[in-house]
Amino acid sequence: MYILKYNRPASIWNEAFVLGNGSVGAAVYGGIENELIRLNCDTLWSGTVLSEDKKAPSGFLETARQLIFDEKYTEAHEYIEKNLPTADSATYLPMGNINVRFDKWYDAQNYSRELNISTATATVTTTFEKPTWSKLVRHTTRKYWASKPHGVMVCEIESAMPLNLTISTDSELESKTVDGENGIFVIGRAPSSAAPYSYECDDTVRFCFGIAAFTKDGSCFAQNGHLHVRDTQKVTLIIAAETNFVAYDKLPDKEKDLISVCHSRIQKTIDDGIDKVYSAHVADYQALFDRVDLKLGDEHSSELTTDQRIAAFDPENPDLGLVELLFHYGRYLMISSSREGTQPTNLQGIWNHQPIPSWRSNYTANINTQMNYWMAEVCGLTECHAPLIKMIRELSVAGEKTAENLYGCGGFAVHHNVDLWRKTTPAKGSPAWNCWAMAGAWFCSHLWQKYKYSADKEFLKNIAFPITEKSARFLLDFLTVDK
Repeated sequence: MYILKYNRPASIWNEAFVLGNGSVGAAVYGGIENELIRLNCDTLWSGTVLSEDKKAPSGFLETARQLIFDEKYTEAHEYIEKNLPTADSATYLPMGNINVRFDKWYDAQNYSRELNISTATATVTTTFEKPTWSKLVRHTTRKYWASKPHGVMVCEIESAMPLNLTISTDSELESKTVDGENGIFVIGRAPSSAAPYSYECDDTVRFCFGIAAFTKDGSCFAQNGHLHVRDTQKVTLIIAAETNFVAYDKLPDKEKDLISVCHSRIQKTIDDGIDKVYSAHVADYQALFDRVDLKLGDEHSSELTTDQRIAAFDPENPDLGLVELLFHYGRYLMISSSREGTQPTNLQGIWNHQPIPSWRSNYTANINTQMNYWMAEVCGLTECHAPLIKMIRELSVAGEKTAENLYGCGGFAVHHNVDLWRKTTPAKGSPAWNCWAMAGAWFCSHLWQKYKYSADKEFLKNIAFPITEKSARFLLDFLTVDK
């Protein structure tokens, strides 16, 4: 088994364990008195369907090119900056947080936090000592996973002694919390723009996430936006999340009952039984993870915690087990953030806690998006490649207007910032980097890679070749002869 392990809770987001089922992502901190779970959903972005009708002046490409050939670089920069239509991409947004407050009875001892990437399961165990007692009591064990088959995240909490906990939620976005039966639901909407947030548009994505608690003993009830669990030795928390996103070229579905969708997933999980749900999760995950192994030495485990192993790493005498762990962790992240039917992995996979993340946590298509998928076919994760292939198909349509309107070219063009709405035009910024229309051509290499590993001639005929041919048409129109 491949395990990341630590002897303290996460103090910052980068230290949290990330879980995901391709659509819903969670960063789990593993706190002792207070647990923090930061939620994301792959289709929760700012903005709405794009109208890419702005055009560059007639002869724009030829004029800009001639200025460069004449070595009038300042004039070329100013001309492009003035005449090339640009716009910021949409922003990938944090959905919200779940806060679990435990009653503190004793002083914590022997804390352990582990992420088993062989089963995609996180655990937190803590032993507590009550001063008046002569023996240690294992107070809580927490087990977390995100299920693709059931579309939920689950947290099981077991205690040797009865425990009480209170669950609350918050979100950076415009939202409200409503009480349900044994649960609470947060409903809200994405802003039209996220720098700063603006809610002027009514056609943005709506979202909902719900958390329900179920116990065999004790009690649980929702009140005033808080979920209370009392006097139980075992409680199961089930989390579901959904948006009303439909497609990049269709407005979000305002009629979609998001609470009902979340509630039905939670109820299905309860009806099937947690043990069965967990078994289905592990089987689904391992069907992908177990396709590849990498052994660089005899031992891949260590008594050291993962942060201690990193600090002690010696390039002259490397900890080959740590290298193996890093390789497998990369596969874990891909399986957790890119599955059939979901969006591709963005700059941060599907995990983001910042209201205005770096580079908007978008699809930065001048290398980062491609890098995310370099391992896909090589590591037997062709199903995880599917979301990117779908996005390339969509960009090949959305980018036709961009090729024509900006450069007077056929085929399709994609610049270096892409988002949920399949933006293909340049981002705001310097012409030194935003006047670059080669992302579509680069994406075509993924079509070829998929064909090389699958030898699927239907895929080649119906998808890979037509898109590549269209990209070649753009390149042939765009190319010129320099001096």
